[in-house]
Amino acid sequence: MNPTRRNLLRALGLLGPAYFLPSLHKKGSRARAAAPTIPTRILFFYTPHGQLLRQWVAPAAGASAPTETSFALGPSLAPLASMQSQLTLVEGLDFQSEYPDTSSPTNGHIGGETHALSSISRVGPSAAGGISIDQFIANGINTPTPLTQLPSLQMSSRVNPQIAPFLTSWAGANSLVPPMTDPAAVYSLMFPNGPPSTGSAATAAAVALSQRRKSILDAVLGEFSAVQTSLSAADKAKLDSQASLIRDLEVQLGLSSSVTCAPPSETSVTSPYEADCKNGGGNCVQEGVTSFTSLAVAALACDITRVITLDVDTLPDALFSANPNVPAAGGIHGFLHGMDDSDWYSNDHFNTKNTITSGAQDATNIATATSFYAMYAQMLANLLQQLAAVPESDGSTLLDHTIVVWCSEFGSPNHIYFVVDYLLAGGGAAGLTPGRYLNIPRLPRAFSSNVDYYANTGVAHSNLFVSLANLMGLSSVTTFGNPKTCTGPLTQLTSG
Repeated sequence: MNPTRRNLLRALGLLGPAYFLPSLHKKGSRARAAAPTIPTRILFFYTPHGQLLRQWVAPAAGASAPTETSFALGPSLAPLASMQSQLTLVEGLDFQSEYPDTSSPTNGHIGGETHALSSISRVGPSAAGGISIDQFIANGINTPTPLTQLPSLQMSSRVNPQIAPFLTSWAGANSLVPPMTDPAAVYSLMFPNGPPSTGSAATAAAVALSQRRKSILDAVLGEFSAVQTSLSAADKAKLDSQASLIRDLEVQLGLSSSVTCAPPSETSVTSPYEADCKNGGGNCVQEGVTSFTSLAVAALACDITRVITLDVDTLPDALFSANPNVPAAGGIHGFLHGMDDSDWYSNDHFNTKNTITSGAQDATNIATATSFYAMYAQMLANLLQQLAAVPESDGSTLLDHTIVVWCSEFGSPNHIYFVVDYLLAGGGAAGLTPGRYLNIPRLPRAFSSNVDYYANTGVAHSNLFVSLANLMGLSSVTTFGNPKTCTGPLTQLTSG
């Protein structure tokens, strides 16, 4: 092209129709004002037995207490230390929806599981009374038309018969969403025709189209450069603005060099699971989580889904049997119940007269319990590191555009719902400000309870879920679960 006024106007005119190229309006996409090009995703990392509250967070070096921006991770979270700048610790929420629930659960774990992500009264001993937050978000962002191949993805490594399995995700009252437990089946669901191949006709056509579009935009930018010296300062500023828009368009069209969708091979994903779980090995939980982690990262990076729940089982007893108190308690499950975190928390925070049992004060027992939760933290750290290793087209990472929520059916292993801590990771591009410790203020209790030493109550955990729905683009959501206990979004989450 010659840098004539006619050609320049033609080049500038390209900018309008370019925004209507087919790839900018994929089937099922919805127009939103000022919508980000890169989608926000959410992943719920769900583990049993709550947290060891006293080992969760600590003061920064030289400080007497942790503050919002100056804190250290406690021993149970130590594996996440390298990711602390990506974490948001939320302490002291309550399963307030449990208080008005007059039904009797099958056991304490099921009592928590039926409220953990649904936060509404049960409709049976082991049935949640409403939709869980993961399914609520999945439905919301995929309505009226689907955005992704799968609205959501549920995976679980649970094999322990002591804890009721698969009570995490609910499509509605008494409507369980069963998770997938075999990585090979998940892989087939995600890639029914096998992973995208660089040699396939479809891929070749997409590459050719991308190259043609990039060639056109490069030609336009080249023409801009050719006329720069003959323009006034005002016209040059306008032209620079147009050139910037074209460069943004290049990113939106996916023409940058960053490639986020690089699916693993089926063998690499399924081999850890096949090695142990299919043969009854003792490391099935860890190996299963390793497989599911790879699948979760691929599903988010390839935009197969934007909502994932990864449910993790209790770790095997054999990992902790060196402490004789573990087999004496019938395994790690019974051992954790004896750690008396609830009494510790009430003593430490509410100055009551309850005492901590000698077993829960024993240094060896504390180390054993801490190592249990630290193993989950290591699993989470592996997931976060993999998300952080995937580049996005704007120079950020997949972790920046993904909100990871570590949650459980309890606040602590003593079956308490009154003090529940959450760890969020990533989500910086979605509106979170990570690198913070949020100690949510508790208020005098305004309800009857059979656990009388809890004189205070925390904000409903469903308030956190409202905020998560808002961050996922469902801005009109103001309540979730039981409307009598949910008071709106958790304002501290995005006020930093």
